Amino acid sequence: MSNITFPSFTNHRFNFCESKIYGGSPEYINSFTSLILSYYGFKGLILNYNTNILIKMIYTSLFICGFSSFGFHWTGNIGWAFFDQFSMILMAFSTLIAMTDEIMYSFNIKSIKYASNIMNLFTLLITLYIVLIITFNSLGHDIIFNFMFALFLLSTVIFIPITRYITHIKLITQFIIIYNYGIVALLSLIIAMIMWITTESLCDTISWIKYFPGHAIWHFGTGFGGYLLGLYILFLNENRYPNIAYLNIENIFEPFIVKKSKY
Repeated sequence: MSNITFPSFTNHRFNFCESKIYGGSPEYINSFTSLILSYYGFKGLILNYNTNILIKMIYTSLFICGFSSFGFHWTGNIGWAFFDQFSMILMAFSTLIAMTDEIMYSFNIKSIKYASNIMNLFTLLITLYIVLIITFNSLGHDIIFNFMFALFLLSTVIFIPITRYITHIKLITQFIIIYNYGIVALLSLIIAMIMWITTESLCDTISWIKYFPGHAIWHFGTGFGGYLLGLYILFLNENRYPNIAYLNIENIFEPFIVKKSKY
């Protein structure tokens, strides 16, 4: 019976399409554009209201992902790949749970409304457990990671449009404006994933594709889309309570909302 061995942190994982330009690591464009993820995670954590643990997890995951992705693209090491995939899957799971909670609230499921703190703790523990298992497997089988992120994207495609009709918030002008930002978040995430898949899948077939910054677009689209998606879910969550309703969207979506002149 052979002993089970785990790869060391510095074992080489693989390189993305950009590495074909230089013949290996580091991938300069992919590395530095990774920090866009950290920027939007940081922006979400300090510049907006964060009263929901799941929203904090989304932005914290984005923040960590940017730096770990930088290390992965710069070195190609499996250790950085672990933190990269861990944070991405944690972000996806946190978003899925937050969306599920919002849908259940909209359908007036009281067990969620009156025991949200317990449910958040329970789902957090389960999420961390699942993330650890999936991440370890993902390091050897990328199809698992790709499937999980595709599931997150599909859920987002379903969630945002239906909130237009089931939300507890009346269809006031402010909500419609914020709903449009939710659509922007959705489109940003979809375009980002298309760019990643297209660039990497065609890299060995089309010689010039390695010069196209498809993975860099993925970094921007995921960071920007994840940031807006978090704000959209946050707005829905905070407006459950009329006494502390965050209907002043200039405070939440600043600087994306253009204020009208008084004159």
